Amino acid sequence: MHHEQTKWSGDDAGLKERTRVRQRLVDRAAKTKAQLRRDLDILCPGLSQEMRDVNTPSNIALLRSFCQHTRLFNATADEIEKVISRFYAVKSKTAEKAKTLAGIFAGRKTADGLEEPLVDEVRYLIRELELISECTEHQERKIGKEMEKKGSLVATVPGIGPVTAAIIECEIASTGRFETVNDVIAFAGLDPQKSDSGKYESTGLPISKRGSKALRTALFQSALPAIQCNPACTVLYDRLIARGKHKKVARIAVARKLLIQAFSVMRHGKEFTIPQLYLKAKAEKCVA
Repeated sequence: MHHEQTKWSGDDAGLKERTRVRQRLVDRAAKTKAQLRRDLDILCPGLSQEMRDVNTPSNIALLRSFCQHTRLFNATADEIEKVISRFYAVKSKTAEKAKTLAGIFAGRKTADGLEEPLVDEVRYLIRELELISECTEHQERKIGKEMEKKGSLVATVPGIGPVTAAIIECEIASTGRFETVNDVIAFAGLDPQKSDSGKYESTGLPISKRGSKALRTALFQSALPAIQCNPACTVLYDRLIARGKHKKVARIAVARKLLIQAFSVMRHGKEFTIPQLYLKAKAEKCVA
């Protein structure tokens, strides 16, 4: 079945570019975090592993307080707990976290000649992350308002928020150039990767990773909330895990399912409705 190509307006083209601007900010934040983790690994080995995400409010507060030229990771557990306590609801967990961090601080070795420039860079990187975060949130608010004004149908799919909906709609642009759902899956690079022998590979990522990286990334990130709130995705994920599939493989399958649902909504021009088969599945509890 063929569909007429939908013409884009300037606003649509602008929305697509806005999603690309947002993604560039997200990519820049990832590189900044990676550099911050490398610096911390030199200044205080083991600290970045304990922090996991260096850009959380509690970790930023910690770095601001104790990553200084005049006081480089020299603090007691009580002092650390005082800084991070406002970010934790359970006092016992706060005390445990503070004790662990104090042990890491106490065990660090002096990085001769490297400390001054790296402390400078840590402070620069923190400021850069804060600015990137502010800019990213600004772009996401604008995307959300535009999608609300457009009355996006894709955003009615459980697990797909306004930003992901915008990316899906902008990357696909129109269902007119895709004759089948397999065509749009291939465009997203979520189709199975084939080996030279013609058989599907059994190791590594089982997808081709061709086509739109922006679309593929957005769907993969939306898979986690969809597993929690989209009954079809929940059932699919649980079934694959029960069969012994790796979590990442199951998550990719969920991303593919989300794209199928979004494509169906776009093609038929109707809001998403949960199929009767899944009405007794888990109650929806995701945040779009």
